[in-house]
Amino acid sequence: MAELNEDIWHLVFQAAADHDSEDRDRHQESINTLLACCLVCKTWRRLAQSVLQKFLFVSTKAQLDRRLLNRTEKEVSYIRHAVFRQSGEAYFRCDPEPTLLALPTSELFSLVFCMDGTFAQGRDAVDRAAIGTGHHVPLPYPFTLSRLRELLVGSINGGASWTPLLQVTPALHDLTMVGVGWTGRSEYANTPLYLPVQPPPFSLKRLDIRSSNIRRSPLRWLLSTSGQSLQSLGVRFLQREWNTMADVSEMRDEGLLPNVTHLDIETSERNVKSWDGFLSAPLAKWSGIKSIYIYGSDNKCRAALIHGISRLEHVPLIELGAGDMRLHEFKGLFRLRKGKLRQGTVLRLLTSPPGSSHAHRGYGPWDYQAKEYWDEMGEDATEVALKAGVTLEISSSSRKL
Repeated sequence: MAELNEDIWHLVFQAAADHDSEDRDRHQESINTLLACCLVCKTWRRLAQSVLQKFLFVSTKAQLDRRLLNRTEKEVSYIRHAVFRQSGEAYFRCDPEPTLLALPTSELFSLVFCMDGTFAQGRDAVDRAAIGTGHHVPLPYPFTLSRLRELLVGSINGGASWTPLLQVTPALHDLTMVGVGWTGRSEYANTPLYLPVQPPPFSLKRLDIRSSNIRRSPLRWLLSTSGQSLQSLGVRFLQREWNTMADVSEMRDEGLLPNVTHLDIETSERNVKSWDGFLSAPLAKWSGIKSIYIYGSDNKCRAALIHGISRLEHVPLIELGAGDMRLHEFKGLFRLRKGKLRQGTVLRLLTSPPGSSHAHRGYGPWDYQAKEYWDEMGEDATEVALKAGVTLEISSSSRKL
C-alpha cells in the first residue's frame, strides 16, 4: 500500500463512492469499485468497508431481503444513502412503509425509490373507491426522515404512499419526480387526488419534474413553501394535457418563484402546428434567469425554445444537449429565423450527457460518438450559428451559471 496515512485513504475511498448522489445511476458502479478495493489488502478492505456500509442498493427481491430486511438494526444503522430501483427483468413489489422503517430513518441523507407498480394498491382501503371523487387526505407515516436532503421518486402510478413520504421530509432540498401520476384520474394513477391539508414541511432548492402528470393544485401545494428558496426547476414541456411549463410560468408571473435562476426543459414530441405560439407566452415570464438547459429530440420545439429564450431582455446562457442530432437538424434550428434571434445569444452545444455535477439531468436519446461528430462538424455549425447572430460553443461539459 502506498505511503499515505489512513485519513487520506479514507477520503480516496469516499471519492470513489461518488456518494454525493447527484448521478445515482453510478451507485452500483461505485459499489463494485469499492468491493474491488476490498480485495487489495486488509487495510484497504477495512477502509473500503467503512464507506460501503453507508450505501444500500436494491434492485431485486433477494437483495432487499439480504441487504436490508434480514439484517439486524445495528447492521443497517450505518446506511446513509439508499437506492431502490428495480429492473424490468426483476419485477417485485416493495411496500415503502415497512421498507423505510427498516432503515435508520433519522439518519438517511438521500433516497431513490423507483419501483414500478409499488404503489398501485396504496395504503388506504378507500383508494380505488375515491378515484375521481376529489381530494383525499393520505394517512401520515409513523416516522420522520429528519435529515433527508435528496429524494427521487419514479415509476409511480399514484400518490397513495409517496405523498405521505413528502410530509415527513422537513430537511428536503432536492426533489426529482420521474413517471409520477398526481392527477386523481384513473388513467394516470390508481389513486385519488391525494392533497395534504398541511403545507409541505420543506423548502426546495431544486425540483425536477420529468415524464410526469401533475395537476395544477398539487403542483402549487408542492411549491407553496419553496417560493423564496427554489433556484433550479426542470420540467417536461406539454406532457399530455398537463402542461407543467405553463403552470410554473404562471406562478413565476405571480411572483411566486422569484429566485429561480436555472431551467431544465425536456422537449415533447407532439403534433403541434406552431410551437412558437405555444411557447412565447410562458417563456416571456422567465426574464432574469441565468441559464437554461434544453434536451429531447423534437427539433421544432427546440428551435422555438431557443427563439423564445433569445427574446428575453437579458438572454441567459442556453445549453443544448446534442443527443443524436446531426448537422442538418442543427441548421433546422435557425431556419426562417434569420434576424429574429437577439444578437449576442450564446448557445452551448453539449456533446456528452450531463454528468454527476448536474443532478439527475435527463438527456433523452444520445449518440455516444457525438463528441467526435461535432469535433468534425464544429466549423460548419459555428458558421451556421453566426449567420443567425448566435455565438456557438461546442463542449463536452456544462458551464451552468
